[in-house]
Amino acid sequence: MIKLTDRGVTGPLLPLGLFPPYREKDQGGLLVRDGYGRPIYQSQYPQRVYGSFESLPRLLVSGLLYIENHTLLDDSNPQQNPAIEWSRFGKALADESLHLFRPGYHSAGASTLATQIEKFRHSPGGRTGSPKEKLRQMLSASVRAYHNGEDTTAFRRQLVVEYLNTVPLAARAGFGEISGIGDGMWAWYGRSFDEMNRTLANDSPPTVDEQATVFKEALSLMISQRGPSAYLNGDMKVLEDLTDSYLRLMARDKVISQELCDAALKVSLRQQKEKVSPAVKSLVERKGANAVRIKLAGMLGMPRLYDLDHVDVEVGSTLDSQLQQSVTDHLMKLRDPEYAKSAGLGDKFLLQQGSPEGVTYSFTLIERTPFGNKVRVQADNFDQPFDINEGTKLDLGSTSKLRTLVTYLEVIADLHRQYAGLSREALGKIRSGEHESVLRRWR
Repeated sequence: MIKLTDRGVTGPLLPLGLFPPYREKDQGGLLVRDGYGRPIYQSQYPQRVYGSFESLPRLLVSGLLYIENHTLLDDSNPQQNPAIEWSRFGKALADESLHLFRPGYHSAGASTLATQIEKFRHSPGGRTGSPKEKLRQMLSASVRAYHNGEDTTAFRRQLVVEYLNTVPLAARAGFGEISGIGDGMWAWYGRSFDEMNRTLANDSPPTVDEQATVFKEALSLMISQRGPSAYLNGDMKVLEDLTDSYLRLMARDKVISQELCDAALKVSLRQQKEKVSPAVKSLVERKGANAVRIKLAGMLGMPRLYDLDHVDVEVGSTLDSQLQQSVTDHLMKLRDPEYAKSAGLGDKFLLQQGSPEGVTYSFTLIERTPFGNKVRVQADNFDQPFDINEGTKLDLGSTSKLRTLVTYLEVIADLHRQYAGLSREALGKIRSGEHESVLRRWR
């Protein structure tokens, strides 16, 4: 049970089925650190977010509020409840009453930004399945709004930031689930976050056409949230016509200039055709981090690394990232014939006659500590998702076994040449080095 007794709100919340009013992150994801606290893997979802209300382009804010929540930032009432916009709520009730007598009549929604955030973050399936669920969203949003006191001015501004950062915008092949206007502009229109903000924030753009294009794209995404999969993965003409109708209304109500409206109406929405994927390191460089991720996914019962990357969790490992990178670089260089030769791999029984380019190397380093054995390096030069260290079993054939035996016998023969001429007293004084191999240890 949760009781908010020190913030002006009292009473048990969870028994009412309300969502806990804690401060939620706009951006999360998996963070893996090595044994020294250095990050070795990080996934952030969404990738492109606004840090504050002041960083939002005013044109973007105006468009959002016109579509979804006209009076949210009204400064005349500092104690305004952002969960309810009474004009929209009253119209929604009237429309719902009319719907009882005219079943085909489409009623307008009464959702505000606050209730929409509660819906897509907490409601089952991100949907409002019943009037009871709508009431739960409104009550939860109200409790959250007054969590820090009666003045909701700062909270209402933060709502705009949170909504733009996290609004669901369907999914796309090569990118996955898309949340937030920043990731949405990149995934659907190929528009970089910096370019979008720079263009929309410019009060005197070099050409109104460029600003009109970016604004229409952003506006279309904000409109599409009502049914993102249907709008963004369906016929774009439907979304474009709806966006154009809003542009005309915004120009009529002086939210945007007529010049910007006319320029935007001439623009056709064109989705980015090619698949978009975030830039990632090569598979070879990620082998150590991936080994940690695979183990963690198994512990959490997650069949896909994609799902794991969306979990907001920080994990510590025993790996040494700097040593891991050094070993990986060395293994990759062994594909070069000259480097392999300088490393001694051109000797007899090795690569004296063969090419090193197709040879796969793997290396695991385990350090013995007072607290147990710890894996410090787990690397290979196989540029595929398969982990040689984790997924292979060494099965020596007859030729390999014979080659190993010959190598061992050569070591013994070398020891015989080294010590055969010494007296018993001299042999008794020989002490093996600390790092001498087991075969070469005299005593």
